[in-house]
Amino acid sequence: MENMQPEKIAEKQTEDIANNDNIYVFHPGMVPPSRQMFYQYCDIDVPEIQEMLEKLPVPPPGAKCHERLGWMPSGMDDRCREIISKLVTEVLKQENVFIPSNETEKQSREQEKDSDEDYDFDDDYVEGDDSD
Repeated sequence: MENMQPEKIAEKQTEDIANNDNIYVFHPGMVPPSRQMFYQYCDIDVPEIQEMLEKLPVPPPGAKCHERLGWMPSGMDDRCREIISKLVTEVLKQENVFIPSNETEKQSREQEKDSDEDYDFDDDYVEGDDSD
């Protein structure tokens, strides 16, 4: 099988979008319709990410909500992005789509690093003062 041309990729994605009612929900095995997508955590249908969300502790009383991260621990957004990127890359490889080598090398390094670490949610909340 030869590498898919950009026209074929666009055609396949248009077909996938037409067959999918909601392109704003990410499922394993799909390629998002554009290079950059913003998903809400509740719209990411990936078991590993859903397990991470289920393990999140309730913010302690007095914890200050971060303006960008909300109540999520630091690093949660990066970890979810890595998981989704890995899933998308796997699909693209299966479809024999050309992926620049610097992207695959970067992912390989991240996978090696992540395989040795468990995600730790402790001490990720910032205690705030009640003067707000």
